[in-house]
Amino acid sequence: MLLEIESSKFKKALPLLSGEPPGFMMALPILKGIRAGRVFVDDSIEPKCAFVLSSSGWHVAIGHFENAMLPQISELSFGRAGMMENDFYNIRVSRVAMVGRHLELSFPAKGKSVEREMRVLMASRENKLPPVSDNRIQELDSAGFEQASQFIPMLPIYWPDKSKLLGQGMAKAFIENGKVKGVCYTCLYAGDLHEPHVTVDEPYRGQGIGKMITQAYTQSLLKSGKRIFWSHYTDNELSGRCAETAGYRPYGLLKVIQYIESK
Repeated sequence: MLLEIESSKFKKALPLLSGEPPGFMMALPILKGIRAGRVFVDDSIEPKCAFVLSSSGWHVAIGHFENAMLPQISELSFGRAGMMENDFYNIRVSRVAMVGRHLELSFPAKGKSVEREMRVLMASRENKLPPVSDNRIQELDSAGFEQASQFIPMLPIYWPDKSKLLGQGMAKAFIENGKVKGVCYTCLYAGDLHEPHVTVDEPYRGQGIGKMITQAYTQSLLKSGKRIFWSHYTDNELSGRCAETAGYRPYGLLKVIQYIESK
């Protein structure tokens, strides 16, 4: 039986992430108290497993779980509490990242589940690239944030307080004639660790904008001593190429179960 613990005890589960395995960025900001979430453990004093439940549809199972715990994890993952309402896509979605033992979870009868593999890459200062000098690449400002939110619905969900994102090198935008055409920004962070998300507005894709803003974002944070991890589903080759051209190198693989329920 997993027991929910209060936020002041979340750090008890941090040792389960020793070695920073792929997928840790989904749990680390919650365990460190940077983002809101819920944490369930087998033992509140010295946990051997933890299930981290976020408000964005990403959940992480870490450690070694007994089979008797699986029905509870399934309910937390795919019940109403674990599903994110998303009007933009007209779905409710939950994604469970497995770090450690393989879990045989059960799913609700309606909707569909897909087991996928996610690739994780890491940026390094050793992988030097020419600096990006295009003056259309700028820091995202408040007005640009509002523009970008129209084609990046997750942006205000990740950053409900935009002042914590802007002006810190954590969001690079391609802006032409006052129009934001693409943004690369930190979607998850914990201390010096960052994970980016890049989106180009649909009419402007295929012009190399994603590559340029990703390079600018990556070089900006590396210069300030940050560590950056990139993740993408292995069947998303475009995302992988974008990361590699920006100086990211393979770090590991992660198993993800994605459950989608149509409204």
